[in-house]
Amino acid sequence: MIKVSVIVPMYCAKSVMEPCVRALLRQGLEDMEIILVDDCSPDGTYEYACETWRDNEKIRILKTAENGGPGLARNLGMDEAKGEYVCFCDIDDCYRDGALRIMYEEAIRFHADVYATTQGYMTVVKVLPADLSVLPEENLLRVGFVPEESALDEETPDFAGDMKSRMDGWLNHLYHWTSIGKLYRRAYLNAHQIRFQGLRIAEDQLFILDNLVHADVYVSQNKCLYICL
Repeated sequence: MIKVSVIVPMYCAKSVMEPCVRALLRQGLEDMEIILVDDCSPDGTYEYACETWRDNEKIRILKTAENGGPGLARNLGMDEAKGEYVCFCDIDDCYRDGALRIMYEEAIRFHADVYATTQGYMTVVKVLPADLSVLPEENLLRVGFVPEESALDEETPDFAGDMKSRMDGWLNHLYHWTSIGKLYRRAYLNAHQIRFQGLRIAEDQLFILDNLVHADVYVSQNKCLYICL
């Protein structure tokens, strides 16, 4: 059984593809798949990906029928995914080594429909390495996606409450809108037909709001496992 399907939309990504994918291959999960979805790049990104990863059975490479933005590319990945959970990664970012193993184990422990981390790393160095995951802690800024006074102990989970408390939390930025740094149970997404809208801006916000409305178990933990460029 595939535990996690990682969906990575790509557009003109030849120069940043390999570090991102190699970091995903270091996640400590044997039963996972990486789905690269090219959004009709004009620079040969799809062909480059097919050639680079042709011998890796963990990697599947798809191409959208037309350029539609990252949301629709993610939708194609979700339609083709086989994992118990799906997650998303931007092609110029990465997860810390072993992050998805930690996230999967926590999602299973809490029987989560959605498991969300509430912090992320931002790079704070002028000259960036090709592989962001090799940056030491002093070259990364730990940023909380929720107000500091609302942040929990790193190991303490927060279970989203009834719909009123969820919406109050959404309006008070307690549930961050970005789709990365989260795991979503695939069967749950399919049961509620949750997909990204055909937008090029703010598509993540509607997707997360849809999840807050439908998830029976929405769990947040104050962990920092994703590195943004």
